[in-house]
Amino acid sequence: MDNPYAASHLSAEPATEGRKRRPVWKSLLIAYAVHHLASVLGLLAGLMVEPSQWERFFPPNDPWAALVMLVIVPVSDLYFLVEPLGAGDSVPYTFVALRVIRSALALTIAVAAVAYGRTHWRGWLWYVGIVSFFVYLSSVLTNAADDRLLLG
Repeated sequence: MDNPYAASHLSAEPATEGRKRRPVWKSLLIAYAVHHLASVLGLLAGLMVEPSQWERFFPPNDPWAALVMLVIVPVSDLYFLVEPLGAGDSVPYTFVALRVIRSALALTIAVAAVAYGRTHWRGWLWYVGIVSFFVYLSSVLTNAADDRLLLG
């Protein structure tokens, strides 16, 4: 008597042939959405740790500036890449070193997003999200440290 559960006539090839890969642009859009969400959450977490920075990032008399701050995450990324070039004159070398590290991490976010677009490995999305969160958290914390340093 044959086993009714044995499916010797089925193979794995039709299942893999029928499945299509997601286009690269959709994967890049997903990676950007993860980056954007994690960045905003990192920014808000930093503002919870340093409440004195609310007026800098979200001015109460200018609601458009607050909206722009939440929308233009790519411009902030470009700022993080070039920030160490002009920060050496006004802050101590320790802060410049931290800004160089943050700049390098901001660059790896883009590399990880492209890697996710090519490989579709979810580990890259985790990297993008976690690093984005900490880059934006550190931006709020370093701004607060700069204020303390400059104001005394």
